[in-house]
Amino acid sequence: AEYMGTTKFKYYSRDGSMLDGHAVAALLALGGLGALGRALGVHMFGSDDGARDDEPAPPPRTNTEFVRDLVRRRVVTCAPLAAALEAVERAEFVPPEMLEVSGFTSPYVDAAIPIGFNATISAPHIAGVGLDVLAERVCEGTAVAPNLRILDVGSGCGYISAVFAALVAPHGGSVIGVEHVGELVATARRNIARVFASRPEIAGAIEFIEGDGYEGAPGRGLFDVIYAAVSPADMPPALWEQLAPGGRMLIPIGPPDGYHRLIQVDRSKDGASNNVKSL
Repeated sequence: AEYMGTTKFKYYSRDGSMLDGHAVAALLALGGLGALGRALGVHMFGSDDGARDDEPAPPPRTNTEFVRDLVRRRVVTCAPLAAALEAVERAEFVPPEMLEVSGFTSPYVDAAIPIGFNATISAPHIAGVGLDVLAERVCEGTAVAPNLRILDVGSGCGYISAVFAALVAPHGGSVIGVEHVGELVATARRNIARVFASRPEIAGAIEFIEGDGYEGAPGRGLFDVIYAAVSPADMPPALWEQLAPGGRMLIPIGPPDGYHRLIQVDRSKDGASNNVKSL
């Protein structure tokens, strides 16, 4: 941890990647000091995980281990979401050459990994926390709501869109991913075609469009869930307008060179009011 002034710290994992403040808070809230320590790869004094400071946990070796680790750390608490994560092989979305350049040896390391064009595939704890919060809108217990429409803003290589599709497509849902880098749109389409080659019903439920993420998907209706990987300084009006009644949006807000707050927006079922909170 790096002290930044009065009660402010930056937290770094053993591989040097920084944990976002909202992820630290979520890990503490969900799993206490032990969950935070496991994300950092260290033992936190006062936790009961039995780890030692000099024994950082190695990264998971398989996608199944990767998902089980997120569940064990209570980063992911929704059973249908865990099943969707296990159905989507994360390694398929991490270019081997970029993994080598990044210095990591595993696509399952809890860190953001470059995918080219100044973009990354989100660190598992970041993606897991966000997906789990949104899964509260998608799932009720082990049941997935039918016919949900999901917007993935800043879809990059297509990984988050793929997880969402694995979660909702079997129940009539669909996903639109918006990405401003055309080459990444093409990459995401190839990834989806390959990963879901034997499951056309899921591949067919995903659409990627090239465009300005702050504008969402204009003309494509309203969305029950909006997941934004982009970090605008203020809430984009277009995304606000595209959230359906009863829907939930998750988006980081903050200046380019400053701290970001993870904002959750819940729209009432009649669409007349919104509950906005910072996680």
